Amino acid sequence: MVQSFVPTTTGQLTVIVIPGIFLPLTILTVGMRFRSRILTKQKLWIDDWLVLLALILVIALYVVMIVCVVWGGLGLPVFQLKPKNIEIFAKAGAVASGIFWGAAATCTQVSILVFYVRVFGIERWHRYTCYGLMALCIGWFISLVGAVGASCMPLKKLWMPKLAGTCIDNRKMCSGTGLSHVVLDFLILLMALPPIWNLKTTLVRKIRATSLLTIGLIATIFSLLRVSCLFGLVKIRYGDITGSVWLSFTFELLEVVLGIICVCIPTLIPALKQVQNSRLGSYARRILTTNASSNDTKGSIERSGGSADPKPQWYKLTDHNKSQTALKHGNSIERERSNPSFEEAGIHVRSELQVVSNRI
Repeated sequence: MVQSFVPTTTGQLTVIVIPGIFLPLTILTVGMRFRSRILTKQKLWIDDWLVLLALILVIALYVVMIVCVVWGGLGLPVFQLKPKNIEIFAKAGAVASGIFWGAAATCTQVSILVFYVRVFGIERWHRYTCYGLMALCIGWFISLVGAVGASCMPLKKLWMPKLAGTCIDNRKMCSGTGLSHVVLDFLILLMALPPIWNLKTTLVRKIRATSLLTIGLIATIFSLLRVSCLFGLVKIRYGDITGSVWLSFTFELLEVVLGIICVCIPTLIPALKQVQNSRLGSYARRILTTNASSNDTKGSIERSGGSADPKPQWYKLTDHNKSQTALKHGNSIERERSNPSFEEAGIHVRSELQVVSNRI
């Protein structure tokens, strides 16, 4: 029976918890994208299906990471593991996770490029450049699968080091696949700038559209940080691979989920408007308005040096022979009207008046 591990270390909890927070947000974002298509009665385009496929691959990648933590010993020193745990880690962490990550990242990249062609593909140079980048992204994924499959000859040597055979240099594989992926990410982000700044709209709107690329830039930074052969942040120790590679796994998943969110944002306006006009949206606006009003009132009282709970003042009012008693409290007057016929029945009519001052 394979030994299992309860996540307790920083590495184990980071791999499970942080992606587990972002993944539901990604699922919600993709769901709202498809909801927007339904609301606007638009057909589903290729980029929509690619985003959905990327989401499925990300979920599969997260499941693989859980397997690596619970049964593969990811986040634990390698000397604490048994041979069966190392075998599971090698199969799930080195082979399956690499393929799922590469497929999800490629689907996200191609989806963005298809979106560019569909929306901004008026100029020929831009359209053909996007086609060329699509081919490069697909070619990169094919080379990644080939590199993973040929990482050791035979592949079993990956989890059976004493087996006769050879393995490629992990650092060369890191620089070849990792760095080229980062370059493609930056090129894809840059391809959005010319059509945005050529739009016939205000400067403010152009800046807003450009700011949406910030999420994509963050995703690219994560993909850059996971390249352990270039930066010391990840600090992978190949003598203790299970105990040192957990941060790279975390960056892998965060890169893809943020990329999916980035490509979905421009399509979410119809769904967001529906949420805003729904009962939930109205309730949220009331809460925010009430809190803002309460803070303004409190601030006004503090600036005026007054008390938040002024002493009530009583007034005696007369209205058509019916006695009224009014309680002034702050800026409102609570008025209780008494009527002999009501009092016999034990009924008291009370209303609240708002005192409004025209003084500024």
